[in-house]
Amino acid sequence: MVESKQHKKEFITGALLGGLIGAGLALLFAPKPGSQLRSDLLEQSEALRRTGGKVARSAGKGSLSLVKTVSDRSLQTVNKVKEWPRIVIKASESDKETR
Repeated sequence: MVESKQHKKEFITGALLGGLIGAGLALLFAPKPGSQLRSDLLEQSEALRRTGGKVARSAGKGSLSLVKTVSDRSLQTVNKVKEWPRIVIKASESDKETR
């Protein structure tokens, strides 16, 4: 499930970046005056910066969620393992009493 979400994020990121790069190349090869071309490039670079920021924040949130899940499950496992000696001792004592 995590891999599927990761693949979707990577695909969306690639599609957005590809679209922005394609738009930038189209601007470079379109016949426009220099000032208009620079203005268009500035707009495209700002859009790319915003998209990159969104992707970075999304990845960061996903990473934090994964870390919390792993941490919680690890703590649960440690607590269960700590109970094993008590369970074994009780079982041993119970076995001695029945003999």
